[in-house]
Amino acid sequence: MDERKRMRNRDKKIFQIAVGRVIRKRRVFKGETMEELAWNIGIDSKHLNAIELGHKEVGSYILALLQIELGFNSDEYLQEYKQMKAEWKED
Repeated sequence: MDERKRMRNRDKKIFQIAVGRVIRKRRVFKGETMEELAWNIGIDSKHLNAIELGHKEVGSYILALLQIELGFNSDEYLQEYKQMKAEWKED
């Protein structure tokens, strides 16, 4: 695998983790269980867990539902992504 592709894959994984962290932080702040949030947006709680852990990529429709339900926008997870990316570069 060439260096560019490796970096792109790493950045994609960092992004998935960043989005998941924001979702979990917002859900906990709101006081919702994973099961409640999953029910409210119409997905399985195992799927939501995988998204929160960064194991699954969240699709745009589900992300939009999460943003509405939890009250956040792309600025929040993009900031988390930038911060995480900077931290990973230091390692």
